[in-house]
Amino acid sequence: MSNLAMMMGLGSGAGGPVWNALDISSASYDSVSFSVNSQDTAPQGIKFNSDGTKMYIVGSANDNVYQYSLSTAWDLSTASYDSINFYVGSQENVPKSLTFNADGTNMYVNGDASDDIFQYTLSTAWDLSTASYASKSFNFSTVDGAFYGFSFNNDGTKGYLVGSNSDTVYQYSMSTAYDVSTLSSDSVTLNVTNEAALPYDITFSSTGEKLYVIGFGSIGNSVVFQYSLSTAWDLSTASYDNDYLDPDPIVSDNSVKDAAFKPDGSKMYLLGDQQNTVYQFTTA
Repeated sequence: MSNLAMMMGLGSGAGGPVWNALDISSASYDSVSFSVNSQDTAPQGIKFNSDGTKMYIVGSANDNVYQYSLSTAWDLSTASYDSINFYVGSQENVPKSLTFNADGTNMYVNGDASDDIFQYTLSTAWDLSTASYASKSFNFSTVDGAFYGFSFNNDGTKGYLVGSNSDTVYQYSMSTAYDVSTLSSDSVTLNVTNEAALPYDITFSSTGEKLYVIGFGSIGNSVVFQYSLSTAWDLSTASYDNDYLDPDPIVSDNSVKDAAFKPDGSKMYLLGDQQNTVYQFTTA
């Protein structure tokens, strides 16, 4: 890799990660959106599969995860509902966030009623119709009584949760990758009170060098805040970039609950529950 590429934070090869150079405040709206109102009137979390041909939404109105297809990868204008959903209310009746393992054979849902994260198995990768509860969970009620968001590192050996009571992100390790029953605290935290007084969710860049906290900010709207980690995936090295995106003046939705990114960082998708809509942005 050239010195210039290293300075710019670019990975090797065309289309490598560009996260080190990302300026989220300069993201531009693609004027592309997709309504999930017909499925759920309180969408809380969004995730994509690894190649951008599937999208998943968890909603707390009906306690379901919903599956969508994108006929053109990462292009929200080509999205359609698969008429496939999976009910998680038997475990969590106020779901707030969802995520998957790297190959799409496990799904994880957490929520505010139980303060647990629950693990599910998909016998066919990324196919929600094949999901079943794996009878594995981990409780975070002693850490924060309002457990809203959870994320993994790139190999499933680290887990990160955000709590809205403490306005803090917590770092955990897993002795067995992607097995939430093996979670244990690293005693490493990041307080985000100065930025997000009510954090809803978190997501990382594919390189682990950027952290995004979605929450209610001091400006009175739901905002996406950007942090840098000088050591990838190590929360103890995180610092606020003084960089944020307020989507409300752009898309007229002041209750954005989650964000997802294309792996190279070039596209960002925001989920708003004021309009029950996903919005597509191009990052800068």
